[in-house]
Amino acid sequence: MALPLSVTVIASNEERNIGRCLRSIRNLASEIIVVANDCHDKTVEIAKSFNAKVHEETWHGFAHQKNLALGYASQPWILCLDADEEVDNELRESILSFIKTNDHSYSGAYFARRTYFINRWMKHGDWSPDYNLRLLRRKHGSWSKDRVHEKLNVSGQIKKLEGYLLHYSFENVEVYMKKNMKYAELFESTDQKSIFSILLRSCWKFIRGYFFKLGFLDGLPGFYVAYSQAFFTAYKYLRMLFKNL
Repeated sequence: MALPLSVTVIASNEERNIGRCLRSIRNLASEIIVVANDCHDKTVEIAKSFNAKVHEETWHGFAHQKNLALGYASQPWILCLDADEEVDNELRESILSFIKTNDHSYSGAYFARRTYFINRWMKHGDWSPDYNLRLLRRKHGSWSKDRVHEKLNVSGQIKKLEGYLLHYSFENVEVYMKKNMKYAELFESTDQKSIFSILLRSCWKFIRGYFFKLGFLDGLPGFYVAYSQAFFTAYKYLRMLFKNL
């Protein structure tokens, strides 16, 4: 029997991913909400095949779309997913138990996310563990208004659940680079840094991810992630520095 749970997803041209995402939760959710924008593929058609309630909206940024989706949800609990994510079996059971228990001392729950990159699951470095708060009681939270890397803010106590949210964000290295370039260009900060501090921060990003967080255990992909994270750290702050000169 389905839980008193709405699952919300935002999507644009996600026909490659959205079926896998919705298939992973269709036996859990009483309601699936998809907020779509500018789709020219079969995203909407696939979503409707899962009996999703599809709302086509103009794009106003990640946080705006996700908050719209929260507003459309009608069930007591809401699980927020991206189209390129999938709930694994252990996490599905954890969510089932958590919502059935319905402990009123909790307003939300978080869990680990694991990313698939260059033909392997990344188990170390800055991408692991990647904890995400995605489950909340309706009307107990909203998405932050950050232009990129928005976060779900929940009022009340939250619980850690076992299992993984599986993330298939990067089809290949080219997609990874394009996405990170886009995120870097959306980045805004009032924290002005010198060139020296930017370079120091970038070097530390690599050292922390590759050595201290054992990114080297993920082989060449682990090196590439640590290197690119350092590069984009430098790029986004240097871009802000030069923009404000």
